[in-house]
Amino acid sequence: MTVAVACVAAGTLVLSGCSKPSTDGDTKPAAGNQTAPKAAPANLTISPATGAAKVSTRPSVKVTTDGKLSKVEVTDAAGKPVAGQLAADQGTWRPDNQLSYDSKYKVTATAANKDGAESTATSDFTTMGQPGKTNGVDFAVDSGTVGVALPIILHFTYSVPESMRKAIQDAIQIRTSQPVEGAWKWWSSDELHFRTKDYWQPGTKIQVKAAIGGIDMGNGRYGKRDRTATMTVGSKVNMEVDNKTHKALVYQDGKLIKTLPASLGKRSTPSSSGIMVVQEKRQVVVMDSCTFGVCKGQPGYYRETVYWDVRYTDGGEFVHAAPWSVDDQGNSNVSHGCVNLSTSNAKWFFQLAKPGDIVHIVNTNAKVKPGDGWTDWELSWDTISKSGVVTTTQL
Repeated sequence: MTVAVACVAAGTLVLSGCSKPSTDGDTKPAAGNQTAPKAAPANLTISPATGAAKVSTRPSVKVTTDGKLSKVEVTDAAGKPVAGQLAADQGTWRPDNQLSYDSKYKVTATAANKDGAESTATSDFTTMGQPGKTNGVDFAVDSGTVGVALPIILHFTYSVPESMRKAIQDAIQIRTSQPVEGAWKWWSSDELHFRTKDYWQPGTKIQVKAAIGGIDMGNGRYGKRDRTATMTVGSKVNMEVDNKTHKALVYQDGKLIKTLPASLGKRSTPSSSGIMVVQEKRQVVVMDSCTFGVCKGQPGYYRETVYWDVRYTDGGEFVHAAPWSVDDQGNSNVSHGCVNLSTSNAKWFFQLAKPGDIVHIVNTNAKVKPGDGWTDWELSWDTISKSGVVTTTQL
């Protein structure tokens, strides 16, 4: 009885001490002592998966994760890191250079969960063997100083099926000293052009890498090897030729620097009108009419050794020296379609001109045919950009 009175007298001050602990599971830790559950480790999935064989030597290594990807590393059989870059999607790794055929590689990917704890996954794969059939590529111009109208042109050894073309475009990286808008256009199954929205700015540096070595090009062929091009855009040079006035006005960076008397194509062999682009220049060319069907013994046949030749169409139109037509230059049109100049004027223009300069001819009764040379600027930007606008990567 004495003990009971002591407990009652203690009242609420000792009540908790006299009560038995609850065992119903509802007791919660005191505030401030709660510990948040740890986040689950990040999951990673790598493609190509472990054991994959016959993988392209230009692979796209894809890593998917529910965490934040922090690193993708690829090493060769000797453990040496392979240079490569993560794409803009931050989940696709591509090698800077083609991998070796029939070789083993290891992928190591690391990602962090929301707590920052990192997880790592690996994958081992083997590349394909040396293909029996390949498809090579060359640039129309791959170095030097170029004009403002230059399209970047790639010629493939064999036709590329339409279904493979987008992948090839994506494998070509264009880097410039300042970002430029442009678009790709296939002019034929074996010729791909990149044309800018506007003319290049003088001084622009251009680097192009066609990372096509080892990629599937269709018809059982694979890219033979990577190709690169490095160019610098020079001054803007444009020759404006008027068939009616028989004059060629030459501008450099917007300033008229010389007016040249000229003779263009006669009525039966008219010069082409249009915005054309200097493709190449040769000091000596033997011009033979048989190349376009007028052969020896036929009316109109000719075979001439011609000097200071600047080509602007595939069909054989040049700016060149024509000492035999000096009396007609500036007065009448007597050529077989070329722009005839005096020897001194032709040599002067030859020394000034470079691939990518503009030759703009007006007021003839013939229009340059699409694809007869680099006729990209004959097309509107809306037409060129139908396949999608591309912005170059800054150097």
